[in-house]
Amino acid sequence: MQGATAVVAAIAAVLAWILWGGNLEPSPPQAPLRLGEARVAQQPPRESSPDGHRSNTYFALEAAGEDLDAMIDSALDSRATLNQRVRAVWWLGRFGSDEAVDVLERVLHSDARAAVKASAAHALGFSGHDAVGQILESLLQSTEITVACGAIRGLAATGDLEFVSVLEALLHDPAARDMVRGQAAVSLADLAGPKAQESLLSAFRNVESEDLAGSVLEGLGKLPFEQTTPFFRGVLEDGQLSDGIKAAALEALGESTPDAVGLLSEVAAGASSPELRIAAVDALAFLEDASARPQTLLKLLASEAEPDVRVELYSTLALDAREVYTRSRAERVVSLVLSETSTDARLEGIRLVAYMLSGTPREPLVEPFEREMVPWLLDQATTSQSRYRRLVAVEALQVAGTRESRGVLAELTRGDDVEVAAAAARGIAPGG
Repeated sequence: MQGATAVVAAIAAVLAWILWGGNLEPSPPQAPLRLGEARVAQQPPRESSPDGHRSNTYFALEAAGEDLDAMIDSALDSRATLNQRVRAVWWLGRFGSDEAVDVLERVLHSDARAAVKASAAHALGFSGHDAVGQILESLLQSTEITVACGAIRGLAATGDLEFVSVLEALLHDPAARDMVRGQAAVSLADLAGPKAQESLLSAFRNVESEDLAGSVLEGLGKLPFEQTTPFFRGVLEDGQLSDGIKAAALEALGESTPDAVGLLSEVAAGASSPELRIAAVDALAFLEDASARPQTLLKLLASEAEPDVRVELYSTLALDAREVYTRSRAERVVSLVLSETSTDARLEGIRLVAYMLSGTPREPLVEPFEREMVPWLLDQATTSQSRYRRLVAVEALQVAGTRESRGVLAELTRGDDVEVAAAAARGIAPGG
């Protein structure tokens, strides 16, 4: 289940790099966007404003001069793009007036795409309007599963504990669709917090599908680790459970409290299954404090023999490329990368070095990068049979921003591979 995590994550990063013109983030380049972060980026931001109701999204839109009439027009305009309509319904949900809620209800009963209606249902939960509960409960049996799940998220977003029983009933209803039950599990944890544990544990003991079990685990992972430690240790030690279930449990801990780091580090270092080690590393990427994570991951990298796990470790380290950098760490990373015999691990390691450089001429990195790594990247960009490897090689050359790498990019713009040439051209363009 998790053996391909690093590859999928890296592919998502490269595709994002291509779509956004060869530069993932504003200059200077930052660490690559991973798949897990891409999912988060598509969700509305968590509440962070002083009043606990309006989010950064609301204030950003308000500051941009958006007004109610314009948002209503966008929400109801069938010719508007998906992004425009989703953006509008979220604005209306945050605005929360009677008129805004009325428009959202109209969207829900229109022929809009399911993604728009699901967003409208979710956004209603943030409106604080009295009619929201009735509207959302009426959507729970929608034939469009995406819309039903949006309504469940909306109920949780209200913060009203009277809906706990509604979500519990869905979770334990064997006739309900697995995706709906799974969303109920995750949203139940969001709404009820620690009080959801008993219901989630009961559901886990009785689920029949791995997908639903994974959702229940995700819900349990949101609870304080101090409260769920015996359960998660029990899952990992249960010889009757598949590695897929155990990997889902480890990934779920990525949303737990920081005291889960100990168990995750223990599994990442000692599990016999590469799939479980990868899942533990993936969870550490989202849980452990960025200042401590590089030391943990570098220690794991030094002792890890499985190439797929090493790919995941390099990929995770690239998330904290600037935090990784110290002279001694840079020397360790270069030594590890140059000793790699796996093409994928070596490529991901060089990508990490490129992000550590990010246009900054750091002495322990520049010389080996230009002498050993740039020629290797050129070879990958021109001869690899893998489109993914060719494009990652170009990405690394662009991100590093050294004189040699920019020279190679210029050379690649004249090559026969149209896609590589275009990516290289973006890499040397002003602001690229």
